[in-house]
Amino acid sequence: MDDEFLNYLLGNESNRRKIIEEKYSKSDVEILRRLNDIEIMLRQVIKSVGSNDRKLTENSLCERILEKGFVILEGHEINKNLHPSLFVLPLDEGRVLVTFKDTIDLLIALFEKFEENVETNIPKRLLPLFSFLRRSGLIYYNHVSRRYELVK
Repeated sequence: MDDEFLNYLLGNESNRRKIIEEKYSKSDVEILRRLNDIEIMLRQVIKSVGSNDRKLTENSLCERILEKGFVILEGHEINKNLHPSLFVLPLDEGRVLVTFKDTIDLLIALFEKFEENVETNIPKRLLPLFSFLRRSGLIYYNHVSRRYELVK
């Protein structure tokens, strides 16, 4: 039995057909061919559905925010009432910065905790958001209170 199976696996297509035709009757061979066709069609369907699912998750707003920490969109692309846990900050020219409220709350808590040493103590995940906000003038260092503050 093992030798037959190995010959089947290692053999070429015509060899496989011979083995199948010798071992099974014509009706069984026809059933096996149809099952193979069905399997091929199912694999194609699964493959196409899988790629569509990946496209949906790649384009998901939450996925993009989780990946980058924040997303910049055109103002008309986002509904401010979309989700209560999203933080939408208007930028120039109709663009908006979108991130999670928890992320902004954490950033503000870090401003209060580390005061002027935020730049050295900020987690790597928040560094791109912090850098963007600072470059854009959306946060500033208040010399009186000696800490960073978010422009309201």
